[in-house]
Amino acid sequence: MRARIKAQILKPTSNWENLAALGGPETVLIARLNKPGNQQYSGKRLAEIAKAMGQDWIDTAMDLIASEREPRRDDLLPDE
Repeated sequence: MRARIKAQILKPTSNWENLAALGGPETVLIARLNKPGNQQYSGKRLAEIAKAMGQDWIDTAMDLIASEREPRRDDLLPDE
């Protein structure tokens, strides 16, 4: 799933507006994060966070999103 998302970000279609790619990760300001382990990145640019994490901005964005969301019931069920 992550590989597919990353590919769509790198080669966007007209189906959605990729604002991060338009302005670049230097223009994306992370205003607030809720998880205590992520709060150090609140108020920082995505490019700065990616550099601190030692990865590209797309992986950084996906990692932050994944870590901020609450697990759903489906996440706890075994794959069939």
